[in-house]
Amino acid sequence: IAFRSSRNKMSNLCFLALLSFICCSYGDDFYHNYQVWKVDVKTKQDSNLLQDLQAGGLIDVWSHGMPTGESVMLSISPQDVTNVSKQLFRHNLAYKVHSYNLQSMVDLSYPPESKTSKQNTSFDLFTYHRFDKIVEYLNSVVQRHNDIATLKEIGKGYEGTNPMLVIEIKKNSPNTKRTVVIDCGIHSREWVAVSFCLYFIHQLTNNQTDPRIQEILLKYNVMVLPVYNPDGYVYTWTKSRLWRKNRRPNKGTSCVGVDLNRNFVIGHRKSYPCQEDYSGLEPESELETHNFVKYVGTLANLHGYFTVHSYAQLWLYPYAYKSATAPNDALLNNVAKVATEAIKQVHGQKYRFGNLYRTLYAARGTSMDFMFEKLNTSFSYTIELRDRGNYGFLLPTSLIKPTVEEAFVGMTTALLNI
Repeated sequence: IAFRSSRNKMSNLCFLALLSFICCSYGDDFYHNYQVWKVDVKTKQDSNLLQDLQAGGLIDVWSHGMPTGESVMLSISPQDVTNVSKQLFRHNLAYKVHSYNLQSMVDLSYPPESKTSKQNTSFDLFTYHRFDKIVEYLNSVVQRHNDIATLKEIGKGYEGTNPMLVIEIKKNSPNTKRTVVIDCGIHSREWVAVSFCLYFIHQLTNNQTDPRIQEILLKYNVMVLPVYNPDGYVYTWTKSRLWRKNRRPNKGTSCVGVDLNRNFVIGHRKSYPCQEDYSGLEPESELETHNFVKYVGTLANLHGYFTVHSYAQLWLYPYAYKSATAPNDALLNNVAKVATEAIKQVHGQKYRFGNLYRTLYAARGTSMDFMFEKLNTSFSYTIELRDRGNYGFLLPTSLIKPTVEEAFVGMTTALLNI
């Protein structure tokens, strides 16, 4: 830009400052020149190599598990690209570069600034929102629908500033009604999961004349926790878009955070503090886990639990920590089957379903197994929303609407069949 006068120079400087704010106000340029690869995993040895590279901090594997016969998505820092490439070549692992600059994918995952500005008073369910805007929205839901909805703070995250908020939806509620719990955002980078919970709340409170919703509200008290990991979620907006864990520093290391979905008592096993799935020093070591366990322990007649994640398009059930078959495996499988069939009817998307351990891998200390085995919740599920690897955790705003629409149909179908 050529500055032709002092007035023009000042105007152009203001324009550049505004442009810089719009481009960079969502967080640091953390992933500049990181690469995203798709690696073909053909053998168990291939899978083991990637696990070793991840344990060594050289790659971040995005995909759920490393099943043979499929492509695995992973990201690599610029300084590790040459080393990792040589190791894959040495072991005859084929790969292709999905993106040469992860930061460009991150930037595209943020909503337009106009949709999240303070001047915009409407709440768009089909874009992503900062945590403070979500809190405002939840309060507005309760104000508009105080006949059936209440907002309860069950505690705060480790940092002590961001509340864990549950919307309790109860209609003419006798104590004999069963209880369903739905949570989203336990892994903070999985933004579309949070979008689903907000959409689900909207549908249940705004469409009470819909026969399916009427039946659900007649059968259940529905408790929805839209942002399980509020500290981590805030951090994805301000510092690191792909942050997964909570924000508690781990003593004796420079690493921060615990994977809250590995911090429950069932199958808990200690792991290395710098791992993405670090399970914490002991079960329920994290304040967020403690808050959740204390809250669900107060609920009567627990019948269903759904923890919503992304990505991979999966509908999974216990167990996650062991290969054993659940006592009601046939019932769990049937509900997953009809739910995923219903999902496919909406936009044609196929979701796989099955026992988590056998479908993916062993996952210890999960909320799903805790709710199923410790609290005897008959129907406990982990749901992985879109997509199957084109965008991974960075699903663009243009795909929120079809994702939450199909997931809502799947969820309501499940609730009517458990």
